[in-house]
Amino acid sequence: MEQEITTRITTSLIVPFPTPRDKKFIYVLNAKDGKWSPPAGKINLFESFPQAGIREMAEETQSQVIIEYLIGVYYFRSEHGTPVINFSYATRPINGVPRPVRAENIEDIGVFDLATLRQLEREGKIRAGRVNVEQVEDYLAGKRLPPDAVKMYFS
Repeated sequence: MEQEITTRITTSLIVPFPTPRDKKFIYVLNAKDGKWSPPAGKINLFESFPQAGIREMAEETQSQVIIEYLIGVYYFRSEHGTPVINFSYATRPINGVPRPVRAENIEDIGVFDLATLRQLEREGKIRAGRVNVEQVEDYLAGKRLPPDAVKMYFS
């Protein structure tokens, strides 16, 4: 008999800061494991993927973003062995200076360029490792999925 495995569905945000021209991105330091990741989290029941990303950004950094487009969908195994499907969105900051929200277990906020993210990955300091660096690489390469790539049918 095959064991049923629950796949976790998450959303993450690639947030250029302060502007896309700077080619630097907001990452949060998770208190739970001491690793950096883009603002991210699980999708609540009947919540759209973009809504989840906007909510997570506000919860983790006390700042707001506008979703611009879907960069890609990433299917991987978490560091704990759980299958994860992650929807990664390009965003634009619109309000507030990002600061850590301790109640959300965020220790710090950093703004990193791609070279620094790659170095942090080599040092084992990026949550989900390669996946969270590849999202930035895909963003910088201009990858995007069409707006209707994800359809929701909740009323």
